[in-house]
Amino acid sequence: MDGFEFVANLRNREEWRNLPVVVVTAKDITREDRMRLDGYVTGIIQKGSQGREELLAEVSDLVRDLRVRKG
Repeated sequence: MDGFEFVANLRNREEWRNLPVVVVTAKDITREDRMRLDGYVTGIIQKGSQGREELLAEVSDLVRDLRVRKG
């Protein structure tokens, strides 16, 4: 199962449908890939394009934004 299948299966389960999903990948995400994930994931982070600290900061920002939206 690849990540696309995982997300699709996750969204098919009603009790998991609203879980936020952040994709962290070393794969080059194409426009087509982004379209497949659109509406299914909260964010996509390209691994390897930044250092560890920047990656952790970006994930932290996404989590904080999710908390703010939930109120």
